[in-house]
Amino acid sequence: FKVYISTKLREGFFKAKEKIPELILVGLDSLNDDGFNFIREVRSDKTLINVYLVILSNKTDDLSKVLAFELGSDDYVVKPVC
Repeated sequence: FKVYISTKLREGFFKAKEKIPELILVGLDSLNDDGFNFIREVRSDKTLINVYLVILSNKTDDLSKVLAFELGSDDYVVKPVC
């Protein structure tokens, strides 16, 4: 596997467009408008539409999960509490 790391969503989006990975794993401490917009952007981009998109978040509420799936994430994993 090749791994590409970005610390900012915008940077990650452009890196993904350049590299076109098989999987985008997004760690979001709290899903906010930026996180939901990232999902929306990935799914509306014709070069990334088929990339598997997994969200890692500390948000456990059903609304965040449902919204992430409705916007196009393929999976949603809740980060364990330490």
